[in-house]
Amino acid sequence: MLLTAISLISFGQKGFKVGIAMGSVIPLADFKSTNINSLNSGYAENGFMLNFDGDYFLHNRLAVSARFHFGMTSINEPAYIKRLESDLNGYLSADDEKNIYNINIWQWSAPMVGLKYNFPLVINKLYIEAGAFSGICFTQIPNQSLHIEDEVNQKAIISENIGERSTAIPVMADLALRFIANERMQFKIASSYFQSKADFLHANYIIKYNSTEVETELGNNNYSVPIKNLNLSIGLIYKL
Repeated sequence: MLLTAISLISFGQKGFKVGIAMGSVIPLADFKSTNINSLNSGYAENGFMLNFDGDYFLHNRLAVSARFHFGMTSINEPAYIKRLESDLNGYLSADDEKNIYNINIWQWSAPMVGLKYNFPLVINKLYIEAGAFSGICFTQIPNQSLHIEDEVNQKAIISENIGERSTAIPVMADLALRFIANERMQFKIASSYFQSKADFLHANYIIKYNSTEVETELGNNNYSVPIKNLNLSIGLIYKL
């Protein structure tokens, strides 16, 4: 009987598994804030996430896991436009076509390692799984700019983010239910908390036409945006 029980618990657990999961990103706290007076506001809206996992089970309940996490969210454009206009208050053109806005998205990727612990609710059918990960997160600095054409004075007034990417140490924690379809295939429903940050400079300045040299600095701001969000996902797991 004991050997039979051990065999049942081992089914679908040992060995190496690969998985893919996708779902939604729900920004939290300052990451979704639209407070124009804060240098921590992220103006983030709901987005999309994707995880690729590779799990090696040390024994029936504990696995070492490698994860590549990708996430992206849109930016609340009307709210951020107010922020840009507050930076260049007094320089806006009466001709709207000369006020050129460029606002895109938040986007980050994070290779991580961690541990997963699973416990059977129904042996060979249903498991609850908890995981914790960390590594390095590469965040693409979004375009958040206002470019004002001053044709009379042959100048351009600019408010924009400086730099291409920011790096930080992320933290991710999972809680999931895994459904075993057969010896090879499993399905997973998960909720995850993800946290990282993006540090970057936002500069306001004036340049002459046909020049990249700054003529007048109008002030710089150092942003530190905490990327905090809740992820809800569904996934597929395959045993190699």
